[in-house]
Amino acid sequence: IVVQDPMDPVEGNVWWNAFDLDTIAQTPVPADSTLTVEYYDTTTGEWVVLDGPIAGPTIYSSDVPADVSEVAGGVRFVYDYTGDGDGFAPGTDVEPNFTATLRPQDDGRYTDPAYVEPTDANHTFIPNCAQSSATASTDGVPGGEAQMDPEDCPEVELIPTDPGTADLMNKEFGQS
Repeated sequence: IVVQDPMDPVEGNVWWNAFDLDTIAQTPVPADSTLTVEYYDTTTGEWVVLDGPIAGPTIYSSDVPADVSEVAGGVRFVYDYTGDGDGFAPGTDVEPNFTATLRPQDDGRYTDPAYVEPTDANHTFIPNCAQSSATASTDGVPGGEAQMDPEDCPEVELIPTDPGTADLMNKEFGQS
């Protein structure tokens, strides 16, 4: 099972240009499986292992090193079945979690759309699309994909606040 954000990482992804990957937070690893956490390195254009494989059952959490956070343009969670059966049981759910922090306005990595000046009327909006896909190597079990039409993607509104006074954003993966 692979869960990744974004589905197609490219340099210039609006969400990942605006945010730094901070932590992998309380991510369950089911029994009879391992988890490998990867990040998309915007300097090489490749997925790189951050940690793993981590054997389940466990709850995994870890800080992301600053040098990784600086170049991360996405995050991927790869769950591999390690049991004696034919794979993950139907209905197996995974729920990886990560935290990200808004990059400073003047750090030069985030330019489109440009941050607006803090006023009561103007805010910056960042698209936050969700996509998921699944494949199965078991005969008779179909793969699947769910993805939002880009026109329907919700937007995160960045509302200027006094530093350290609000925790206004969360990002969640859906189930596939």
